[in-house]
Amino acid sequence: MTHHTRTHCAQTATGAAPTAVYPALASTLFFALFAICFVPAARAQTVTPAQSVSPSFPAVSTPPSDVKQTAPAPPPPPEKVAPAPTPQGSVGPTSAEPEVTAFDIAVRTPPEFGPLRELLEKHLELQRYRAVTDLDDAELARLIVLAERNVRNLVGTLGYFSPDIRITREGGPNEVNPLNQRPTIVVAVDPGEATLIGPVAINFAGDIAESPDPDAMAQRTEIQRDWRLPTGRRFTQDAWDGAKTQALRALVARRYPAGKLAYSLADVDAPARTASLSLKLDSGPLYRLGAMKVTGVERYDPVLVPRLARLNAGAVYDQNQLLEAQQRLASSGYFDSATIFIDPDSDPLAAPVQVQVREAKLQKVILGVGLTTDSGPRASVEHTHHRVPGIGWRAVTKLQLEKQSPFVQTEWTSLPDEASWRWVALARAERVDDNELITRAQRLRFGRTQTSDRFDRNLYLHIRPRACMAPAYWAIRLQMPVMVRP
Repeated sequence: MTHHTRTHCAQTATGAAPTAVYPALASTLFFALFAICFVPAARAQTVTPAQSVSPSFPAVSTPPSDVKQTAPAPPPPPEKVAPAPTPQGSVGPTSAEPEVTAFDIAVRTPPEFGPLRELLEKHLELQRYRAVTDLDDAELARLIVLAERNVRNLVGTLGYFSPDIRITREGGPNEVNPLNQRPTIVVAVDPGEATLIGPVAINFAGDIAESPDPDAMAQRTEIQRDWRLPTGRRFTQDAWDGAKTQALRALVARRYPAGKLAYSLADVDAPARTASLSLKLDSGPLYRLGAMKVTGVERYDPVLVPRLARLNAGAVYDQNQLLEAQQRLASSGYFDSATIFIDPDSDPLAAPVQVQVREAKLQKVILGVGLTTDSGPRASVEHTHHRVPGIGWRAVTKLQLEKQSPFVQTEWTSLPDEASWRWVALARAERVDDNELITRAQRLRFGRTQTSDRFDRNLYLHIRPRACMAPAYWAIRLQMPVMVRP
């Protein structure tokens, strides 16, 4: 077709005679028919191999056979694409090292002052400006001047108030070598000698300062005696804060739950390397316990909580007694958790005792299986009912099956009365086989038990009939064991 177009154009341009046109026109028609008949078939043959190479790529024509393709196959797509880097200036973890920094920091201290070097490297304010990459020389010089005060304050928290501090700049671009790397800020510190504690004055205000009560006087003496920073001890900020916290805790632990730290002062004499300490503890008024307010009791008798807690109205506030009462409630089995506190903003003469409990389930079943080399397999089941209908006692029944010593036992316990006495009844039957003698025994026990702050008393009648290969006999004993706690 292309050859035909050129011939036609040539004829139009030259305007040749008609007699010369016919041979040329015949040849042109011949080549046109040849192109129409044979070119489409060749083109189809050319496209087909390209489509069979890979169905995932578009079809392309294959080059002539005398041309070699040397380009490598395209790589497969990656399985994972790495996230783009975080833009400069974005907020990230404070402990992360910035990728682009305006300067480096080098802290130099004597070898024996490793904790001081770690403190400076972690808390220097210069660390915050390392990611600001457009700092000029004037701004960097200003940061170096301000850094000395920051370093002095940090060193002072460890008790060094006369340090030798030198902050210099090393390296970085300059007029001679503008392509030099970023500068390094060198912080060199020689802490000198540590400051020691000088005179200590602990003063009191409020009821503890004026009360003639021997208990208040003993508490005041105890706080002064247990002070953690006596004269001659090395001064540090952490030790100073810890000593004040300990003194305040000793104040509010008994009698004065609204106590506070009125003021405190550490007067440091840097040339003399001494620190004079003074503080005032304001106890506020004396607090006494008021009525008990219980929340969370639904299944059990409302009198159970005050009888287990044993916190009497009118008693002087004692934090340890509240913790012990809380432990008694939590370990009684009736409650899963218990919290006891008073509100310091309430009436100090009768501060209500707030008791919050979460009751345990009314019934509980425990199943157990085991295996021992002596007696073989063993299985047990234990059932607890915290409030038996009709009498309100707690019943704990256990059955254990094994080869040598199976037994069944049930123990019933009443609620404590106002004096913390309980009725207790127990029955037990067992069989003991020691491979030589088989013993069957029964046990009955009935009595009362009392648990107090210092004493555990038990008064009961013990009946134990026993049967074995010998004739049966009965043993009846009246026992009153007493356990004394320190």
